[in-house]
Amino acid sequence: MKVAIGGSLAVRSILGVERPGERSGSKAVTNPNRSASRDVRILLVDDSEAIRFALSRYLESHGYTIVVADSAAAAIAEIHREAPLDFILTDFLLPDADGLAVALAARNRKIRPCIYLITGWDLEDDRLESVDRVLPKPVVPGELLRFLAEDSAARSAASVDPEPRDE
Repeated sequence: MKVAIGGSLAVRSILGVERPGERSGSKAVTNPNRSASRDVRILLVDDSEAIRFALSRYLESHGYTIVVADSAAAAIAEIHREAPLDFILTDFLLPDADGLAVALAARNRKIRPCIYLITGWDLEDDRLESVDRVLPKPVVPGELLRFLAEDSAARSAASVDPEPRDE
């Protein structure tokens, strides 16, 4: 016996957003509607397509430029490119290395990005000194946005040289 269920399915695509099933190593995801004043680049590293898709789409909708990587190797390749990164959000468990290896690779950059390690594990590792924040899974989206805003403001303030004073 066949049962027919009525209804429809609509699919909407946003230019530049990674779709589940795409496995290109690393891919830039950019919001074409974002303000030029929010030119913050984030490298998102996770081997889970669903997490990459959800987090990149969420962050992109808040004006961030997202570069995604599905492995430590793809992330490290992206770190060595010319384009500077402001943040790296990396999962701890990756198929080819851990997220701390990604963090250590980023520490050698002339302009070091702020690094967040995302994990469900309670970690005690000396290499944790190479990360700026440890975020527990599941990531709370509002907290992530707050941390990004706070750390962006701190980085901007630190990069501004004060005007010389006349004495």
